[in-house]
Amino acid sequence: MARKSAISVKIDGDYNNADIKRAIRDLERLKTESKETQNKFGAMSRGMKFAGAAIAAAAAGAAFGVTRFAAQSVGAASDLDESLSKTRTVFGDASDAVEKFAQDAATNLGLSEQAALEATSTFGNLFTAMGINAGKASALSQEIVQLAADLASFNNIEVEEAIIALRSGLVGETEPLRRLGVNLSAARINA
Repeated sequence: MARKSAISVKIDGDYNNADIKRAIRDLERLKTESKETQNKFGAMSRGMKFAGAAIAAAAAGAAFGVTRFAAQSVGAASDLDESLSKTRTVFGDASDAVEKFAQDAATNLGLSEQAALEATSTFGNLFTAMGINAGKASALSQEIVQLAADLASFNNIEVEEAIIALRSGLVGETEPLRRLGVNLSAARINA
């Protein structure tokens, strides 16, 4: 809150009227300059409050971003752990080869490690349900995921889309593969 102050001047001695008028003008100018300085400090104070609010908003936004990033990181780590668990369950002792394959998938296939584990394990689950042993299912699953990456590149589609088409073809749904130029007949699927 602004405080008002007063300046009192005692004039002693012999002064002429011009000297007094000059002193009064000087005092008026001092009063005006004092008000201008006070206004400038007020504007600066308001500016600092605005800057402080902007800094606080930026800090809150950064904190939100860090919190969201941490939550997403924990979620991604949990997803990867779940995929590793699935891989080890499906392939048992043959899971080491699949895990190595998945670690190199980002560079070799354009798939994250987690996506490669999921795709390979899904195919492995399908193959083991058909009675194929875990070792052979591991090798076949890796080959199918590699084939999906090649199909995706050839057809300029996402690897995940090619994986879904191949999985569909393995269970008898031929239409997704036909869209990619692969023609499977019912006789070939049965064979």
